[in-house]
Amino acid sequence: MNIKFNVKQRIGFFFAMLCFILLTFFGFFIGVDSWKEYLKFPSSFIYSTGYTFALLFPLMMIPFTLLSIEPIFKGIRSPFEKAKKLTKWLVYSFLIAIIVPIFVSIFYINIIENKGYVACSGVPIGYIPGMGTRYVLDLSLCGANK
Repeated sequence: MNIKFNVKQRIGFFFAMLCFILLTFFGFFIGVDSWKEYLKFPSSFIYSTGYTFALLFPLMMIPFTLLSIEPIFKGIRSPFEKAKKLTKWLVYSFLIAIIVPIFVSIFYINIIENKGYVACSGVPIGYIPGMGTRYVLDLSLCGANK
């Protein structure tokens, strides 16, 4: 059974999807920018696994975008078989986006500790506890806001 959507609903779907796509791009580029900084190995930086998640977030948004094509442009619900396949993709990509940052974090933290970086105690300004850790080459840099 195909559910039909009126013009008002289709316009709402369009703007919602536009917002999701813009947020995805911005998050992805913030992740890329952060990883560029991480790979330069500056004397002081704040590491967060959230930036790796941001790099993988588009994997989860692709199914939402593909599922929104029929409602937006044709005014009907996406076919069940298509939705079923894309839901599997969404679940797998979500698992990847959760698991990969954990392994990347373990690997990257091991690398920076081998390079002589130490973690500062406390929570960096602007971060929620557990979301970011400041790493420095010299403990005297722990108080610097960079």
